[in-house]
Amino acid sequence: MSIVDEYVRRRKTSKEVFERAREVFPGGFTRAPFVQGVYPTFMARAQGCKMWDVDGNEYIDYVNNYGPLLLGHNHPSVVKKVDECKENGLWSGAMTKWEVELAEKVVGMYRGIERMLFTDSGSAAVGKAVRGCRYVTGKKYVAYKATAYHGAYDSCWPLVPEREAGIPRELIDLLICLPLNDGDAAERIIRDNKDRLACVLNEPTLGHLGHEHNNEMLEYNKQLREITENYGIPMVMDEIVTGFRYAPGGYGERFGVVGDYTALNKVLGHGMPLGAFGSSEENMKYWAPSIQSDSVQTKPAALQNPGTLNDWKLACAAGLGAMSELKPELYQHLEHLGDKLRTGLKGILSDLRINAQVVGVSSIFHLLFIDEKIRTNEQVDKSNSFLYRTFELGCMTKGINLGKNHHSFLSSPMTDKDIDHTLDVMREVLTSMKPTIETTAPNLIEK
Repeated sequence: MSIVDEYVRRRKTSKEVFERAREVFPGGFTRAPFVQGVYPTFMARAQGCKMWDVDGNEYIDYVNNYGPLLLGHNHPSVVKKVDECKENGLWSGAMTKWEVELAEKVVGMYRGIERMLFTDSGSAAVGKAVRGCRYVTGKKYVAYKATAYHGAYDSCWPLVPEREAGIPRELIDLLICLPLNDGDAAERIIRDNKDRLACVLNEPTLGHLGHEHNNEMLEYNKQLREITENYGIPMVMDEIVTGFRYAPGGYGERFGVVGDYTALNKVLGHGMPLGAFGSSEENMKYWAPSIQSDSVQTKPAALQNPGTLNDWKLACAAGLGAMSELKPELYQHLEHLGDKLRTGLKGILSDLRINAQVVGVSSIFHLLFIDEKIRTNEQVDKSNSFLYRTFELGCMTKGINLGKNHHSFLSSPMTDKDIDHTLDVMREVLTSMKPTIETTAPNLIEK
C-alpha cells in the first residue's frame, strides 16, 4: 500500500470535514501553513506532546502551532493562569494587572527592551517596529536578509517580493535585500544606502533555512550588528520564532547579538494571539502620550498603537504562565532532546547511505533532501520538496506530526522515549523511501 493510500485509509473523517471546509474557505484552508497535498488531518484534542485527530489516530506533535507551544499543549502553569484570569470574565476594554505583569517579565528578561508595547500578532509587532524606525530616522527604506520572513505585513513582506500579488510596487521598492553569510557584500549595500535606510531587519536564524545555525551564521549576525552600529542604522531583531525558545532572553541572551528594537510573538502568549515590540526608553518615547498632572486632557503620542486585541487578557495570562516555567533545566532538557534527535536522524541517513541535510538549532529541526551543506537560500530552493513531503506524510501515517513543508519544533513534555520512537519511525519511513530516492534523485544515494 502506498503512503498516500495508507494516509487516506486512516483519515476518512478528516476527508469529510475537509469537504465541508472547501465550502467556506478558499481551497479549503484558512491558514497558509496548513496547506498540504491530499487533504489535511483535522485534530480533535491535544495534551502534552500528543495530539489526536477526528479519526482517533494519535500523534507525537512536532508542529506545536509552528513554534509557540514551547511547553506543549495544555501545560498546567499556562492553564492555571488562564483559568485564574477567566474566572473574572472574558472581557477587555480596560487596563488590568495582566498586561503590566507580563510586560515586567519581558523587560526583565530582554536586553535592549526598556519600554515595550503589545500588539495582536507578530506581523504587527515587526511592522510597528519598522514604523518606529521610520519615524525616528525620517527614512523609508528597509534592508533584510534574503528569504527572511517578517510576517504578513505589506511593508515588510520580503520573503519573495516579486511573487507577492496585491502588494503595491511602491512598498516592495522600499525593500533592500542583503545576501546571506557575506558580511562584506552586506556592508557595501548598507554603506551605499545608509542615507535612506530606516532600519535593517534581522531574523537571526532563518526559517527558510530550517533555522540552521553554525559559526558562519553567528559571525554574520555579529557583523550585521557591527555594521549597523558603525553607520548609525537601527537594527530590528525579529525574534518572533527565536524569542524565549533559545533562552529566556532569546537570541541575544544565548548568542550575544542584541538589536535596537526587538519584535516578539509565539511563546510570548504561548499560542494565543499576542505580539510585542520594544526598545530603549529614548526610542519608545514617541509612542507615549503626554499626561499633565493638573489637567484632565491628554496630548496624543506622535505614534499610535491601536488594536482591540493588543491587551487581550487571556493571552497575557497564558504568557505569564509560560514565563514562570522558563528555567535553566527546561532549556537543558530541550537542548538534550534536540541534539539527540538531530544526531540520531543524521545517523539513520548515514546508515542508509542517503545524502540529506539535518538542520536546526536548540529545539528546532528540519530535513532537507539536498547533498550540500546548507548556507544559502539558493541551496534550500534546490532541495527536493517532493521527497520531504513524502517523508513528512510517511511519518504522519505512523503517528509523527512534522511541520508541513516547514521546520519542526520540540516541546518540554517530550521524553527520551518519544525521541527514540520518533527515530524508529523515521528509519522505517526513510528505508521504505529509498527506492523512490534512487529513481527520482539518484545523486542523493551514496554509491
